[in-house]
Amino acid sequence: TPPSASPPSSVSPWPKSLLLLVPLRLGVSSIDPSFRLPLLQYFTLPQCLGILGGTPRHAIYFYGCSEDGKTLYGKDPHFTQFTPKMVDGVVQITGEYRRSIRGQSVSCKMSGIDPSLALAFYCEGRDDFERLVEEGFKGGICRSARERGDGSNPLFSVMDVRPDFGGDIGNINELL
Repeated sequence: TPPSASPPSSVSPWPKSLLLLVPLRLGVSSIDPSFRLPLLQYFTLPQCLGILGGTPRHAIYFYGCSEDGKTLYGKDPHFTQFTPKMVDGVVQITGEYRRSIRGQSVSCKMSGIDPSLALAFYCEGRDDFERLVEEGFKGGICRSARERGDGSNPLFSVMDVRPDFGGDIGNINELL
């Protein structure tokens, strides 16, 4: 459901966090250059978890990009990687963990990435989600080229209300 238009103080908090996956197609055979800047800006969002994508016929989890935005860095999800151990609330980086992540990083040119991908977001609760919508989506990666002034396209659209798919389309020819 869409976020409420009422102030956050009158809305009850969510009892759980949210993992949001947004599947996209950003071109035909490669990523259209007009999506490049918003895609790179995605990595700056606090709720960013990375991109599920890859090159044709090879899945890659992308976690960041080079400063010039021409290269994406990722991991091959086909290899098992250990998670760091937690001891008394402190992350312990063990030799086992270091061996599991060493040498498995992948770098790909933005021009070689398959245009079918999914953006992953993590929101701790309703307030974090509402910040993501207002600052990250409407104020960032989903702004139109006219608002940006740089010729880039928004990655996707965000609506405040659910579209009325059950509406009368009998007069659709008049609208065209």
